[in-house]
Amino acid sequence: MSTEPGARRLPPDDRRRQIIDTARRLIIERGDAGISAAGVAEAAGVTRALVHHYFRGIDELLDAVAEQLAASMVPAGAGTGTPVRERVPRNVAAFLDMIEANRYFWLTALTADTGPGSPSSRVAPLREALLEDILASNRDTIADTPWARLCLAGYLAFAETVARRWQLGEASREDAQHALTDTLLHLLLHTIADR
Repeated sequence: MSTEPGARRLPPDDRRRQIIDTARRLIIERGDAGISAAGVAEAAGVTRALVHHYFRGIDELLDAVAEQLAASMVPAGAGTGTPVRERVPRNVAAFLDMIEANRYFWLTALTADTGPGSPSSRVAPLREALLEDILASNRDTIADTPWARLCLAGYLAFAETVARRWQLGEASREDAQHALTDTLLHLLLHTIADR
């Protein structure tokens, strides 16, 4: 029996979570371009066969990492108890902090081609979680309508573009925060609210 730290017997859900956590750590450290099932297995202290037992391939594992990130990375920002003109800058700052803390994941996802299994498609669960979070944290200002969802989906595409340019060094964080804050405030207080 192996004495590797990750080789001890774990319940299936715990083992699956361990493999996902290991892949996430590797992505955070160096991006997902060089991630392989063998590399994740080695870092987790398990066999490659065990990784393949839980995930059919590296794309499925990376999709699971993205789902975990979506569940855990929606920034903890200010809610409806804070006035909207204070809330939005705080929430935008929390969004940028989240991107900064997971830089490699975001850079890979935001600069890749789209399509099923592509790194950019892995942002979809997080994008949906962010949309729901914006609606929930601003329910005192806007209603959850198809119009609001359309406007906020467009805002999130804009936010991804701004974040990508910031992460690539083409814009400062201050400029990114200013653009995202002013745009979201205008959407909430005028574009969405006026219709």
